[in-house]
Amino acid sequence: MSEEEVRFYHEEHVYGWEFVTFTCESTRMISYYLEKWPDIKVFKRKIDSLDEITNAIGKNPPIDTIVNCAGLGARDIVNDRNLVPIRGQLVKVTAPWIQKALLLDEYPDQPQRCTYVIPNITNVGVGGTIQKGNENLEKSDEDEEYILKRAKEAVLSLKDAKIQRHWVGLRPGRRGGIRVELDENFIRSDGSNVKVKHDKDLSNNDSR
Repeated sequence: MSEEEVRFYHEEHVYGWEFVTFTCESTRMISYYLEKWPDIKVFKRKIDSLDEITNAIGKNPPIDTIVNCAGLGARDIVNDRNLVPIRGQLVKVTAPWIQKALLLDEYPDQPQRCTYVIPNITNVGVGGTIQKGNENLEKSDEDEEYILKRAKEAVLSLKDAKIQRHWVGLRPGRRGGIRVELDENFIRSDGSNVKVKHDKDLSNNDSR
């Protein structure tokens, strides 16, 4: 981006990139896939071990591979103590005129906060926080004030946006980096062997 284009967003910015990509809303995408392939079986429950998966589903059809993408739940399911929470808070606003996503670098004085504006189908996501080690799922008024202040500075038209709702969640982070590996030694309680593919922490690989 040219210097003029960068300064359009905020006078503090000195460089930037613009590119074409796509975003998806995972809840809508999952609903679409389940409607498209109705034969997919979905089991929703809390588990404490991988063995509970195979026992709950049974052997018909037989299970030969489990993909472990349990996020922070893997701390208990497979005893991965290197996983840490990264708290994220954002605000969903009504702003149909926003057609481009914007992501700003972290500010030096706010290492656990960032600014982004991402248009969705029925709203615009405005964030956010990257608070490592914080498991608080309650909305923080201080974080909300910072998020909206920075976003409105970056995109002036957001001052007219109406707040729809707030969201707080925990991303999985992992000390030591991403864990992507195949474990062929998982034995079910009935003695049969099941391969387990561990696929965790795709969002952050440095949570020390």
